[in-house]
Amino acid sequence: MRGLRSPPLYSPPLSPSWPPSPTSFNRRRTLPLFGACLCLFVFFNSLFKAPTAGTTRWSQLFSASSAVPTATLGADLSFSDYLDAHWPLDAKGQQHEHLWITLADGLFAKTGAANLDGFIRQLNVERRQKYGRKVKDTFLITLCLDEVCVEECAERGMHAYGGFERQRPEQIFLIEALPERDLFFVDADVSFAQDPYPHMEPLIPKYDLLAQENDAFEHFNTGWLWMRKGQAVADAWRKVLEMDMVQVSRDQINFNWVLDTGPRRLHNDSAPWQRPLESDFVAQNGLRVHVLDQRQFRVYHQRKDAWVSRHDSTFLHMTCADDAWVKLFVPKVEGFWTDLDGYYSSPPQLLSVDQLSGPRDDLAQLFRILVALAHYSQRALSLPSHAIITDLDKASSTPVRASYETFPLSQLAASGSDSPLNVTIVEPAYVEHATSWLLGQSVLDTDERREDGWWERLGRAERERRMDLALSMTKVFDLDMRPHFTFAELLAKVLSDPLFASASHIRLVNTEWPGFEHWRHWQLPATVSHVGTCARLELMPSCDEVCRFDGEKRIRVDEPWPSLEQVLGLEQLDV
Repeated sequence: MRGLRSPPLYSPPLSPSWPPSPTSFNRRRTLPLFGACLCLFVFFNSLFKAPTAGTTRWSQLFSASSAVPTATLGADLSFSDYLDAHWPLDAKGQQHEHLWITLADGLFAKTGAANLDGFIRQLNVERRQKYGRKVKDTFLITLCLDEVCVEECAERGMHAYGGFERQRPEQIFLIEALPERDLFFVDADVSFAQDPYPHMEPLIPKYDLLAQENDAFEHFNTGWLWMRKGQAVADAWRKVLEMDMVQVSRDQINFNWVLDTGPRRLHNDSAPWQRPLESDFVAQNGLRVHVLDQRQFRVYHQRKDAWVSRHDSTFLHMTCADDAWVKLFVPKVEGFWTDLDGYYSSPPQLLSVDQLSGPRDDLAQLFRILVALAHYSQRALSLPSHAIITDLDKASSTPVRASYETFPLSQLAASGSDSPLNVTIVEPAYVEHATSWLLGQSVLDTDERREDGWWERLGRAERERRMDLALSMTKVFDLDMRPHFTFAELLAKVLSDPLFASASHIRLVNTEWPGFEHWRHWQLPATVSHVGTCARLELMPSCDEVCRFDGEKRIRVDEPWPSLEQVLGLEQLDV
C-alpha cells in the first residue's frame, strides 16, 4: 500500500576492474582466517560468560537474526530495548510516531488486537494521503499474556512483546517506557470506526493525561488513555503496582485512587444524563487531566448509554459484558468492526428471517430451525435486529429485545473450535456493513469512501468482484415456509432448487401465517435440542447480563450433527 512500501534495497557500487595488488591478496588470505577466529571467540564466550543487560541487547540487535523480531517472547530483551529496536528516538530524544499498547491473550490476539491493528494500518495510509508526511504514523504493540498470543501476532506480522512470566506486566512495562516516550494504552475490547486524532491531538499539548469517560462511579476509564512521557506518570503507575502487590485490584480503580479523582467527579449514577463531572482538573500529584467527550469515545453500559448517538462515536469500548464473546459480537452489531481476515470482503451466503415475534417457546423452535438450516446449507445466519416476545409478564417494561439479547448469538458466533455448533452467525446489518467495506469505507470518515488510491490499486478484476458481491447480497430471495411440512422438506428445497442453492441471500417468510405453523412441532436433530432463547427474558438486560443462562454459561451440545443424508432421508429424528 502507498506509504507502507519498504525503501529500495541499497546496491553497492561495482568494484573497479583493475588488477588486484599483492597486499590485497594478503588480505584475502587473512580475512577469512580472522573471521573464523572471531566466530569461535564469540561462540565460546557465549558458552562461558553470563550475558549482561548490555551484551544481551547487543546480541539481540546484532546477532545472526539481524534484528529484533516483530513479535518476541521478550525473555532476554527489556521492553525499552524492544521499543528502541523498532522505533528509536532521535538525537534529541524525541519520538516520531504514536505508540498504542494493548494487552491480549491468544483469543484476543486473533480478534480484538488484530482488529485494532488492521484499523491502524488503514488509518496510517489514509492519514498520510490526506495530511502528508507531517503526520505521525501509529503502531500497535500487543503485550502478550501467553505464548499463543505471541505466535498469533508473529503470523499476522503484528508487533508483540511477551514477558508474561512477570506479575502485572502492563504496569511494569509502562513504568519502564514512560520516562522516555508518550504512550497510548488501549484495551483489546475497544473497536474503532473513525480516526480519533482530530479529537485528541489538539488537546495533547495542554495535558498530561487524556482519558475516556467511564459513565459509572467517579472514575475515568483507563481502557483508552494517552500519557505524556515523564517520571510523574511513571511514578503514578509505580504506586499502582505497589498497591497491587498488597492487594490485587483493577488498574483503573487504583490509578484513579492515586490521582484522587473521586472528589472531583461525583455524580448521580442512577441518572447518567445529569453529570456534574469535571472533565478538566489537576490531580493531587500535579498531573493535568482531561476526560474525553463520551459521545465520541463511547463506553458500553447497556441502557445507560441510550442517550448517546452511536453513529457519531469514534469507538466502542466493551468494558462491561457477560464474556469475551459478547465483547466481540456487539461491536459488529453496532458497526465498529473492520474487514478482519476478510470478514466483510469475502462474505458467505446468507440466511435470514423476515421477523421474530411470538411466545418464547415459538421463538426457541424457530431459532433451532434457523440454526440447523444454516448448518446444513453452509450459510451464515443473520437475524433481524430485534425480537418481540409476546408472553412476557405484564410487569416487564417492554416486550422488545435486541436479537443478541434474546438468543445466545455471541457464543454461537465464536470461530472455529470455540463455536459449540460450528454455525456462522453474523450481525443483523451485515449486508450494509459488508457493502461499505467491499466498496472502500474510509476510517477517516465512515460516511465517505477511501481516497488514497486503494480502489485503483485493486485492479479491474478485484473491483468487479467486489461490486458484484455488494449487488448480489442486496438481492434477497424469499423462501415461503407454508408449503413445507417437515424440516427435511425445507432443507431439500434450499439445497436442490437451483434458484435458492445459488442465491447469495435467502430469507424465510410467512412463519406466522394462520393455519400454517406446523413448524412448531417439527422434529429436529438432537444437536440443537438445548438451543433456545436467553434465560429470564422478563428481566431487562444489564451491564454484565446481556444474555442470561440458567446454570453454566455455555450452550450444551449432547450429540454431533447427523449426516446430511440422515436428515434428508428420515422424517423422524430423536430430540
